[in-house]
Amino acid sequence: MGADIDWKSIIYRGVESDELDYKAAQNWLQLPRSGKAKFVRHCLAMANTKGGYVVVGVGEDASGQPAVFTGLTPEEAQSFDPTAVGSFINRYADPQIDFTLERPVVDGKRYVVFVIRRFSSLPHVCSAGYEHELLQGVFYIRTADASSRPAYRSSEIHGIIQRAMRIFISFIGKENSISLIMARISSSPRSRQFTGITFVS
Repeated sequence: MGADIDWKSIIYRGVESDELDYKAAQNWLQLPRSGKAKFVRHCLAMANTKGGYVVVGVGEDASGQPAVFTGLTPEEAQSFDPTAVGSFINRYADPQIDFTLERPVVDGKRYVVFVIRRFSSLPHVCSAGYEHELLQGVFYIRTADASSRPAYRSSEIHGIIQRAMRIFISFIGKENSISLIMARISSSPRSRQFTGITFVS
């Protein structure tokens, strides 16, 4: 997983977007719940939009740009245990978010990257709130200005629903196509054996 990703391009891009976010070096185990909730919000937002990456180990320069490529210490990198992080993130997501944690080494420095996949069936709703970071019952989205926020415009809600409907229609279409093919095979005189499968009428 992650073998075909150009990590150097992602880490050194230096510009946050609707598919990319940077976080300074930190230890997951030492983060307060509010700090971990920020990661939840980004994961929810990206999963409901295009998917994307959250890179940990890139700090901001004096102008506020993500351009300080410190990487993580071995202890910091190890603190991002996939099981513990996944359990925390998905405690606030319904359905669960499909993501992995990668630890690429670029120019001798190790980073942690959340690789977040776009939802494949139902969009992700925030299932529990936490202070001002997370609001229960909200669909978060990732915007072009790199903001992870609730979808509050009708066009944004429509976009989420539209994608879910396209997935559903595609799934139904495939199911119907398979049923049609099976029906035709079963009705054929030569259908008793087909690629090793016996059909009983």
